[in-house]
Amino acid sequence: MYVRGATEQDVPAIAALGVELTALESQWDPLLIDREENEKIYPKYFLRKLRNEKVTIFVAEENNELIGFVMGEDERLRDPFKEKKIGYLADLFVAEEHRGKGIGKALLDAMTDWFASRGLRIMSLTAYTQNKEAEEFYLANGFEKTVVYYRRPVTPRS
Repeated sequence: MYVRGATEQDVPAIAALGVELTALESQWDPLLIDREENEKIYPKYFLRKLRNEKVTIFVAEENNELIGFVMGEDERLRDPFKEKKIGYLADLFVAEEHRGKGIGKALLDAMTDWFASRGLRIMSLTAYTQNKEAEEFYLANGFEKTVVYYRRPVTPRS
């Protein structure tokens, strides 16, 4: 297995992994769009992200098959009260049959190096509170839980 920067030729495989990620997350989030819709939009979405100079995607490849990816964004915040040089870890996903082999850590390390090369000093991410596997992974890799994100549907009060 090795990790490398993604190319446009990788987009279909990245999109397929993204569909699997969203399928996993949909068990915790009924507001996510359905698989069929994701299959339509993800190729264009990831291609657009890959072409954005403030975004990078790394892929994990084994036997000519993409088995994981990580996408990060250079988010220089405008909030004067917060650290301004923050890298946002948008997605990190490893195919289920390849988990527990250090692939997620290798992808995270590649993204950490990319953020550092851009002068970013903090890495942030969001994860579903029900995703205990992700929580354990991130805590084991030096992240700390700092904020809880709340939401609710807006319904008319009539």
